[in-house]
Amino acid sequence: MPSTVFFIYSSPDKQEGEPHLNDAIFKFLIVDEKLKLETKVHYWGIHPIQNIDWSTGKNALLMNGTQLIEVNREGSVKETHDLKTLTGLDASSFQVELYDEEYMVVRPHDTGWLTLIDRKTNKATRLADVLLDKDKLEIYRTLDIRDSYFYHWDGLKVKERAGSSLLLSHVYFMDQTKTDLTYNLTEN
Repeated sequence: MPSTVFFIYSSPDKQEGEPHLNDAIFKFLIVDEKLKLETKVHYWGIHPIQNIDWSTGKNALLMNGTQLIEVNREGSVKETHDLKTLTGLDASSFQVELYDEEYMVVRPHDTGWLTLIDRKTNKATRLADVLLDKDKLEIYRTLDIRDSYFYHWDGLKVKERAGSSLLLSHVYFMDQTKTDLTYNLTEN
């Protein structure tokens, strides 16, 4: 008899600070009426939460601090990734914006730099470094992430993966110019 599996997402119920600076997000995995896994991630700051809840393979994605846990539909942990180690960044939490069998795109919440990780090689690439022109990149590097200009971090947002291309958009904070960008994954 197959297991009964529930994934419960607790919306940020611990919101503190003015204006709304702290979010604690809890996720629970219940298998056959028993709590199998509980995760918690804390986000600080005015930045939007852009985490995805499901991989392209329809597995649940749960953040537990800096660990990303992939859970299949039967309720078994398929993989656990230490994003702090994979990115080499001393971050307290991450967001996951794309996750498939070959790649994941994560964002350290502390710095906001969108980062591509090749799941086969574990190579991490900070996407702003390869997609933005040097003048814009230098401006972003000089901003204080607590500044309201940095609300959308580096301005990059994942749209989708199309074959060997990662499609993104970029909104430049100074004039709100939106640009569509493509990163060739075979160059990674």
